[in-house]
Amino acid sequence: MIAKLTRRLALVFSIVVACASCGSGVEVAGQLLAQGGIGGSGIVFGPVSTITSSSIVVNDVTWDISAAEITIDGKSVSNPGLQDQGQSKLGIFASGLSNSKLAPAKDRLEEGMVVTVEGTIDGDTGIATAVAAEHVINGAVQEVIDAYSIKVRGQIVQVDAATLLPDILDLSALTPNEHVRVSGLVKGNGVIAATRIELAGGVLGRFRVEGFTEATTEDTFRIGNHIVHWRKADISGLNGDPVDGLLVEVEERNPDVIGPLSLDEIDLEGLGVTEANQVRINGFVSEIMALSAFELGNQPVQITPVTLLAGGVAGDIVKGAELEVKGVLVDSVLIATKVSFPNNVLLESDVDTLNAITKKIALAGLPEITVATNSLTEFIGVGGFDDIRAGDHLLVRGRIIANDEIIATRLSKRSPSDAVTLQGSVNAVADPIVVVLGATVDSSSFVDDQFKGLNDLPIGRAAFFDPTSGTVPGRLVKAQGVLLSSVVSWDQVEIED
Repeated sequence: MIAKLTRRLALVFSIVVACASCGSGVEVAGQLLAQGGIGGSGIVFGPVSTITSSSIVVNDVTWDISAAEITIDGKSVSNPGLQDQGQSKLGIFASGLSNSKLAPAKDRLEEGMVVTVEGTIDGDTGIATAVAAEHVINGAVQEVIDAYSIKVRGQIVQVDAATLLPDILDLSALTPNEHVRVSGLVKGNGVIAATRIELAGGVLGRFRVEGFTEATTEDTFRIGNHIVHWRKADISGLNGDPVDGLLVEVEERNPDVIGPLSLDEIDLEGLGVTEANQVRINGFVSEIMALSAFELGNQPVQITPVTLLAGGVAGDIVKGAELEVKGVLVDSVLIATKVSFPNNVLLESDVDTLNAITKKIALAGLPEITVATNSLTEFIGVGGFDDIRAGDHLLVRGRIIANDEIIATRLSKRSPSDAVTLQGSVNAVADPIVVVLGATVDSSSFVDDQFKGLNDLPIGRAAFFDPTSGTVPGRLVKAQGVLLSSVVSWDQVEIED
């Protein structure tokens, strides 16, 4: 299977390279690879960001769902009952309980649910023919690990500042054996990045979980901490016996028993189609296939010489990295036109102070930001938090968990340097000031060449601060400079996405 996939990737890549000089786009199997693409068949996978009475927004595409077939956890929803309502968010973002208990969650779509939408796309709008929402795990809470993670049926569920918690103020309000439904993305190794956690109420009729198969034998495999007896389940959805590395969904009828899973059904997760003019999917890198090819869940992805990387570089595409990929689906391979790093906080500087008790770090020149670490932080160049010292030069990638705090997903110790990097969402902007993650960048001394656009080319001050097409609150911006004592001298700002 791997050899066949590798040959397919190589064939598609050779076609793309051969056509790379065709102009602003590349033609592959009659389909245009270009920024914005063309209208036609489309499929989008990701969390719902906005809901109105007749539309949803997923991965920046506004879908008309008035005539769509809608399913939730595989069941048809005859009356979705869509509601445009506020939702409580994590920690200091919480403003109180929402009214999400007015109707059972199974009867409607909600913000934060992860969905697959099929239909036709024209630019950033689409007409949906099918919307399928699936919870990544339904089960009982075993443990509240800390302020940002819980354990549900052996799976670690992580939250951040964007996670919606409609029924609770924060994770500390959850109790063992309380039933929850979690929407989100599977990171691997029994870890789920939650986009929404809601109380299920009562007793769940089925336990369900998505995850990657590991330690596969003739009778069992593991998902996180669970042993799955797959021989006793319906595996017709796998197209063969399970092997390691498959992203699957499993279901059983006894949600309250912790232990080996004797399942009713095992299904392979994926887009369900082999060809589409426009595809936009979110997920975590599960496998690096080659220098320019990887898998997002079960979906093979190929990057090309014309692929735009937003918020990162090719070296940042590593196993476990969260990505949003746009492109064209050709013979089951997603040929990427754009790869974005959605939770793409990037910090670089020297360590100023460390707190051995809280496992948090303050970086020199960026006093407004706190870097938190936990057991899921990947440490590179050091054995762990206890090996970090004041003055060490660090490169940190992470996710926002509060206005002034990020959780480090990957922390690398680098060679000594005076370089400082600040990448994140813009909080406020007014020429010459840009506030990113609470830190102020003053560009008053910059010349036009120090303002960069998406392609790392100079765009000038006027374009950078343009209130329509330039830097606005919420846009991803990267600032770079050098550390002079404890103060940063900024020398460049760049729009990243």
